[in-house]
Amino acid sequence: MLSTLFGKRIWDRRRSIVWWLAGIAALVLLTVAFYPTIRDQQEDYTKIFESMDDLAAMFGVSDIAQLAEPAGYVTSQIYANIFPIVLLVFGIGFGAAAVAGEEERRTMDLLLSQPISRRSLILQSFGSLAVLLGVLCIAVLVLLLLSNGPTGLDLPFDGLLAATVGSWLLGMAFSALALAVGAATGRRGLAIGVGAGAAVAGFVLFGLAPLSSATESLQVLSPFYWFLGGEPVANGFDPMFLGLAAVTAVLVGFSIWSFERRDVLG
Repeated sequence: MLSTLFGKRIWDRRRSIVWWLAGIAALVLLTVAFYPTIRDQQEDYTKIFESMDDLAAMFGVSDIAQLAEPAGYVTSQIYANIFPIVLLVFGIGFGAAAVAGEEERRTMDLLLSQPISRRSLILQSFGSLAVLLGVLCIAVLVLLLLSNGPTGLDLPFDGLLAATVGSWLLGMAFSALALAVGAATGRRGLAIGVGAGAAVAGFVLFGLAPLSSATESLQVLSPFYWFLGGEPVANGFDPMFLGLAAVTAVLVGFSIWSFERRDVLG
């Protein structure tokens, strides 16, 4: 595994990924364990949720009353809440460190002295990021499937799979942005700031744009809308997922282009 940069990136995070998995498992299990309380008092919770109807979009559902339903509950509490945050924190940090982190540690010259091209460095680094984000996503999918029956959620497999894949694509897109900024500038802090700032801006746009008729149409500009706008837990895969994949591909391509043209060692 250590014979390639791809393997080394994964190997170096073998311990930390365990803690990430443990943390996300605890969050998911605690969240789904609370659903029977919502289900048993659904009428009361529905009345509470309906009083906040304008905030439905911030929870990734079209109708606030859906928050008391299984699909709406899992969407609002996991896929539109804690899970993207975990993926974005992990992915943006990884993406920013892939190139800019090496430069700040002054290890880039040593790395590039090995038989590895700059293009390969970008692709192997991003490939390892994709695998680690995938591990986190698979863990969440497995946990939800295992708790699906015992908690009374009874959600369809294709809906959970679609939402999990959409989460992975969302994390990949913002991670690719951090990678692109780091590859273009060599500044890890800037890469993290731009990636995190774009994620916050996208989430705010997704959540607040529908609150006004003047800004409602702007919601489609948010990557969070491409992920959650089609309500994947309830409806399955959405063509808007392709937008996230396209953005990721463009940003990785830009990372290669900019990194190959920079005087990294000068």
